This record gives sequence, C-alpha cells and structure tokens, in this order.
Amino acid sequence: MEIVKTIQKISAKDLDKVIVEIYDQKSPELVLVGPNLIYDKKGFLHHLSHWVSDYSRVYQLTSDVNNICEKLSSLSHLTSLVLRDFQIKPIEIKSLVNLKNLTKLNIAGSNIGNAGARYLSKLSSLITLDLSYNAIGNEGVRYLSWIENLTELGLIGNNIGDKGAFYLADLNKLTTLDLANNQIKDNGVDYLSRLNCLTKLNLSDNQIQDSGVEHLKHLKHLEVLHVNDCMIGSIGVKHISSLTNLVEVGLANNFITDAGAKYLKPLSNIRNWVLGS
Repeated sequence: MEIVKTIQKISAKDLDKVIVEIYDQKSPELVLVGPNLIYDKKGFLHHLSHWVSDYSRVYQLTSDVNNICEKLSSLSHLTSLVLRDFQIKPIEIKSLVNLKNLTKLNIAGSNIGNAGARYLSKLSSLITLDLSYNAIGNEGVRYLSWIENLTELGLIGNNIGDKGAFYLADLNKLTTLDLANNQIKDNGVDYLSRLNCLTKLNLSDNQIQDSGVEHLKHLKHLEVLHVNDCMIGSIGVKHISSLTNLVEVGLANNFITDAGAKYLKPLSNIRNWVLGS
C-alpha cells in the first residue's frame, strides 16, 4: 500500500511538464501508468522496484493521452521506461526507437501487436523487456529474437505457440522467461530447452503434458519453475525431480497424485512449492 501512495496522479497537461523536467534533469527512469491499471495490478506494484529506484518518477495519468510515445521520443537519455496499460497503436511505437540507451522497457497491456514488436526490435541495448498482454503472436516473437542482449523477457497473455518458442530459442542470454497464458505445447518446450542460461521459467497455463516437461531436464541451471494449470501428471513430476537446483516450483491445477508428489522429496533445496489448487 505504501507504493500505491507514492504514485502521483497527473493530467495530460501535467505530463508535458514532467517530460520537460525529466529532460532537463536527465533523470534515467520513468514510470507512466494508464488511467486504468488493468493487468496484474498486484504483481506490477510488487515488482515496481525492479523498474525504478526513484519512486518520485512514478506517475498515473488521469486520462488517456494521444501519441504518448511521440511525447517521450526526446528523452533519449532514459535507461528504464515503463508504459503500462495504454492503448498504443503499433505505428506509434516507432517513436520509441530514438531511445537508444534503454536497457529496461515495459509496455505491458498496450495492444501493440506484432507490428509494434517489430519496431522494438531496433532497441538493441535492451536487457529487460516486458510485453505481456499485447496480442503478440509468433511473428512478433521472431522480431523480438533479434534483440540479442535480452536476459529477462516477459510475454504473459499473448498468442505465442510452438513456432514462437522456436524463435525464442535464439535468445541464448536469457536467464528469466515468462510465457504464462500462451499456446505453448510439448514441441515448444523442446525448443525452449535450448536456453541453457535460464534460471527462472514460467510456463503456467499452457498446453504442456508430461512429454513436454521431460525436455526441461536439459535446463540444469533452473532455480524457479512454474507450470501451474497445464496437463502434467506424476510422470512429469518425476522428470522435474532431475532439476536439482530448483528452489521454487509451482505445479498447481495439474493431474498430480500423492505418489507423484513424492518425486519432489529429493529436491532438498526447494523453499517454496505449490501443488494444490
């Protein structure tokens, strides 16, 4: 709740003043939230410190703003930018290409689609990127795979299938990948198993079965794994038990019996797990 209190509510007119101030002071971070924070509000606020260190640079607009990306295009010094829950036309994303110093970018909940993802592929300095809830499909992921330095990528609630997973396998520096609520199947997990640097992986709410989970055995560095709301049975848990570095695992709402749950016992490092509904 304390974080909520720090968010300053501003009008579209006030935004122009904020942009001038950030430009003059060369502030490296900016968080702008749309008038209706729709997607994963609790999670966003909980992880806000991941995107900004100075909470005085966190603002919520009281109304929608036209061409917000164009307004921000002069802030070429920014290294971290959050634009949450704005309805942004894909062509408007082109204005952000000027922000060459960005290493962190969050445009979740903005419906930028595949075309918007293509413009973002030109931001080669990006290390952390969240494009959750943006109607991005396999083609959009192909464009994102061109951002070679990415280490953290969030793509919750898009339209990504196995072909998209194939493209993501090119991002061999990824350590954190969140693909919850997409259309990944077992073949897609096979492609993702090539991401040898992964330490955190979320594949919850996908169409993954035991044969898909078996591919995860190649990800020896995994510490956090969530595969809630899939189609995993006890055999799948047995495959997961080979990942001895796991400290957190989520397996809720699958088809795991008590006997299957026992396969997790050898994983002595686990501090947090979810097995029930």
